[in-house]
Amino acid sequence: MTKTRSTSSYFFSLAYTLMGYFLLRLPGELCLLGGVILFIAALLPDIDSDPQVAGQEVALILSAIIPLVALEFFPSLNNGGVSRLALIVVMSYLLTKVIFVQFATSFVAYRGILHSIPAAIITFDLTYLLFKDLDTFQRLYISVAALVGFLFHLLLEAYNNLDMVNQALGKGGKDKPVMKLTGATKQSTMAAYVILCGLSYVVFQDLFPALEKMKFPD
Repeated sequence: MTKTRSTSSYFFSLAYTLMGYFLLRLPGELCLLGGVILFIAALLPDIDSDPQVAGQEVALILSAIIPLVALEFFPSLNNGGVSRLALIVVMSYLLTKVIFVQFATSFVAYRGILHSIPAAIITFDLTYLLFKDLDTFQRLYISVAALVGFLFHLLLEAYNNLDMVNQALGKGGKDKPVMKLTGATKQSTMAAYVILCGLSYVVFQDLFPALEKMKFPD
């Protein structure tokens, strides 16, 4: 199922990239970024299914992204020369490699809150807030890619989760649900909704005034 999901994600990412370029007339670089983000978002729910493998993959991606984000939000970090940049890169790698993977293996429940609708919306919110230098339409294109990629993963697992043949044979091979609104525990559910409400409020505050002024491509 994992190989099938990865292959499907590749083609879906390509389709999203082409849609952005030919239908929405966005810059090619931005469209490629959207496709990559869609593919990465489609990996995220796997963190609670296979923490060691998926967690390592996501950690490597984060270790490359975090230094860029740090330099974008704190331009003064550039003043330290190569030594400071090298320190940022190394610290980013160590933090993601050790802390993120340890968190994924210790605290994330199998098909818990990461396999839920709130987690998908949080992914959308974080992506939208991350790319603050883009205009509103471009930020929506990128953040919708994250949302769609996340939901695409859940939909594929939900389809695979039907398992009608085994149920008809009385084997009961159905796994835990994936399209849900709660996590494995009340604490994880509450934490997810607190984060969701906070991020969504910030996104709404930024998005609503911008939508009134936004001009869509002809």
